[in-house]
Amino acid sequence: MAVRFPRVIFAALPLLALGWSASGQKPADIFSKAPPDVEEALRTAVLKFYQLHTEAKFRQAESMVCEESKEQFYNAEKRQWHSAEIARINWEPDFKSAKVTLALRTEFLSRAGRMPVHAPMTVVWQLREGGWCHFIPKIERGEADSPWGKMKATQADKPSVAVAQPRYVDPQDVLKAVKVTRTEMKLSSFEPSSDEIEIQNDLPGAITIGVDFPPRDGLEYQLIVKTLQAGQKTGLKLTYRPKDRQPKDHYFFQLRIDPLGKMVPIKVTFALPPELLKQIGRQQ
Repeated sequence: MAVRFPRVIFAALPLLALGWSASGQKPADIFSKAPPDVEEALRTAVLKFYQLHTEAKFRQAESMVCEESKEQFYNAEKRQWHSAEIARINWEPDFKSAKVTLALRTEFLSRAGRMPVHAPMTVVWQLREGGWCHFIPKIERGEADSPWGKMKATQADKPSVAVAQPRYVDPQDVLKAVKVTRTEMKLSSFEPSSDEIEIQNDLPGAITIGVDFPPRDGLEYQLIVKTLQAGQKTGLKLTYRPKDRQPKDHYFFQLRIDPLGKMVPIKVTFALPPELLKQIGRQQ
């Protein structure tokens, strides 16, 4: 059974809406679904590994590290996390390797003192003969990319786990660093139409954009670029081909900004046909 940890507000680097959207829609075509027993085994191993970290039992945790990664784990800085939650699992096609995105609760130093945060981290786990183990990719030139720019390895001559140095981060600055031109898009309910918004990354590192898009007949989206480097922008285009001229209900979907876990809700409205607008005008 998976270990559950309490949720705490992510104060410095907000991880917003780690769960699915309020509508109950789950992201489609983003992550393949592993067999339930395989996923349960991975979740159990990952949570046990970080539970050992919360108890500062690093030697025991080392036994769950893949053999070729043990030296890197040994040389890396060890942090006693307060708790851990699995936010998402991205599976490889063979279900023998996965990238696990976690929210790790710890404390950072701020101008006001110690601040509880949920720090986002994505780690790699692989299925070996003895079960699931934590695999640590080698960091070239002692650096790794993150949404906050380059993160230095703990030792330049012995690449290890990349660890960001604690520093004060204003939550509002993080929220504003990924810009969306509009959160409302307009289409026609009676004829083919399209609309486009722009997404810009002002963080010093890369982000990935996902789209939680509930199906609706005739409505499609196109995301031009999914991964944005620092300073880059991309467009998201909606195209709608209605089957009739009847009025259409509002539609909602969400943009997901990873690894921040930030969710941006987008509202779509549909213009009424002219004949209906005339009828409404006569009635007023």
